[in-house]
Amino acid sequence: MKVLEIRNKNNIYAYLFYTSNPNDSYYIEINEKATDLPVFFSMFSEKNKYIINSYYSEKFIFERIIPYERQNIGSILRENHMYNYNPIDFYVRSRGISSMDDSNIKIIKAEDIIDNVKERRKHLIKDFVVLKNNKLVIFFINGESKIIDIENNQNKPFLSLFGEEIIFDSKYRFDYDYLYNNGKDFPLTYDDLINYMNDNILNSGDICEKYSISRQYVNKRSDEFIRINNNLYLKNDILVKLKGSY
Repeated sequence: MKVLEIRNKNNIYAYLFYTSNPNDSYYIEINEKATDLPVFFSMFSEKNKYIINSYYSEKFIFERIIPYERQNIGSILRENHMYNYNPIDFYVRSRGISSMDDSNIKIIKAEDIIDNVKERRKHLIKDFVVLKNNKLVIFFINGESKIIDIENNQNKPFLSLFGEEIIFDSKYRFDYDYLYNNGKDFPLTYDDLINYMNDNILNSGDICEKYSISRQYVNKRSDEFIRINNNLYLKNDILVKLKGSY
């Protein structure tokens, strides 16, 4: 992950986090203490939103670089010793300078981010679980857990590369700041979940070894067991249903 400081001579407006491995991925965090924000950032900050997701961060970058459709784009690439059109590379090479505002960029280390943004980033997402009653349980990197109601969405969500948002589709997504501030405390930590899975989930091989029974016997009775997927079972359910059978 690389970090760009977006600023002018008086203010640090925001930070752009990005990576090009394996594909370009980026998002922007606004400095809530900055003044005289450029219009693009103020559209979010006025709504108390300080995380600009990858969908809109991409739009921010594309507004400030040479478009791919430019007639002489091939010559421009060759002049800049570029082998292909790379939006973030163009943005960095241009130093973020645009006629749209007075901002420019500076490459920094993550530890040099200002304290208020660094404090907020302690709430990046480590993992999450979707419950069937339209709820999300979110585990944050600082060890806290939250539960929150979500709208019904049929798409399977995934965690973004940086842990800053849970994505259902291009526009239906939740950033970590929103989830942390609007979720309710949940009395189950990520370590609790992992420990439970390690102690209470068995595959058919584990069952055979642990209870000295044959795989054929497990397969014969498998329809009686609570199955998590094709080959994972709950330990306590196995114990109850095999009791007295071996």
